[in-house]
Amino acid sequence: MLSRRARQTERGQTLVLSLAFLALFGLFAVSVLRFAGITEAQRMSTERTAAANAVADGAAQFALADTNRLGCGTVSAGTMSFASGDTLSYSVPPGGCVGSSAGDTPGQDCVLCLLNSESDSEDGQPDPNRDVLNVDTALKVSGEIDSNGSKSGIGAVAGGRLVFLNGASCAGCAPAPTSVNSAFVDPLRATQAPPANTPSRSQPQSCHSPVQLSPGVYSGIDATRCDITLTAGTYVLTGAITVGSGHVLSGTGVTLYLTCGQAEEDQSGWSPCSSNEEQSGGVFVVETGGSATLNPPTGQAAYAGLTIVSDPNLTGELVTLQGNASFGSSGTIYLPKGSLAVGGSGEEGSSSPTVSVGRVVVDSLDLDGDLTSLGITEQITPSCAYYTDQATGQLAGGRQQPARVSFETNCNMGAPSAADSIINFAYGGR
Repeated sequence: MLSRRARQTERGQTLVLSLAFLALFGLFAVSVLRFAGITEAQRMSTERTAAANAVADGAAQFALADTNRLGCGTVSAGTMSFASGDTLSYSVPPGGCVGSSAGDTPGQDCVLCLLNSESDSEDGQPDPNRDVLNVDTALKVSGEIDSNGSKSGIGAVAGGRLVFLNGASCAGCAPAPTSVNSAFVDPLRATQAPPANTPSRSQPQSCHSPVQLSPGVYSGIDATRCDITLTAGTYVLTGAITVGSGHVLSGTGVTLYLTCGQAEEDQSGWSPCSSNEEQSGGVFVVETGGSATLNPPTGQAAYAGLTIVSDPNLTGELVTLQGNASFGSSGTIYLPKGSLAVGGSGEEGSSSPTVSVGRVVVDSLDLDGDLTSLGITEQITPSCAYYTDQATGQLAGGRQQPARVSFETNCNMGAPSAADSIINFAYGGR
């Protein structure tokens, strides 16, 4: 009997242990399944976060590429959408685009560039004491002013950045000029002369207004008796082009090329200026009361962006805007060895000229009379620029990941594309 009871007791203990094991196993199984569920949820969450981060990273790369293409001060925002529904976007916050004031080669970004082409020194450097900026009235330029010579006159000069050759003086300049030891190089020195076989033409003797002229070589163009319209193309001038009081010279897609030689009606071609002697040649004059509006070619044209160009060996006062003359152009005045005079030779007491031009690259500049400003409108992107952009990547399902990115572009003068790099990136950077 005792043996039977013992066995029954053992069976009861075994049953209890089995039930306990099953309960423990159940708890373990539930824990395992719960852990697996959490792990899977974390994995899915990580994948979603990684996907959102990936599109935010893409938005940063998009901002870098787009901003470099558009330029500092031009870009404001951008959005790129894909067939999948994903979207990349960025925006430039206030103060998020800053041009570098260091690292840029002088002359590359100047909107007013004073070449000071004369040189009597053995090393070929211009004389920094030569006055190449004469201002008897205030001059304010929104962009950079670079000069290989000194400033004279009583007028104040202000610019975005001023760079002067070491030894040059600039009294009344703001900000204080940066001094460099070597003269800056002509940024437009690669400009080529027109073809030698450019046909010669002459202006009609009769004057009906307006007279319409075609591109070619001219010994002179006279807009002192009637208005003249220039059709698109290059006009090679070996003599004066003059706009008189009460008359208008206009043209779109036009470049005036001032050079030497004499153009004859029965001859073709023209002769460039010699580098060995001073020669007379083409000049452009808008007299008191005259008006000229000339806009340059665009796109891939040979003289895209250039309104007035002079032969690299033509010297003297090549462009003169007198008295209350009016001159407007979206393009560049480029006189590598010539000067631009504004406000001179006007009648006593005449009102100031109205002058607006894209860019000025000349040997020297002379501002006289009552001119209060010289409007230089071209916006040149600094070669080295720093940006801070707000970036957002949005997945097709609507999940967003904001970020904040700082980067630099064109900060390596030797290989700009190699220097485009993100220097700081953070998620959630609103």
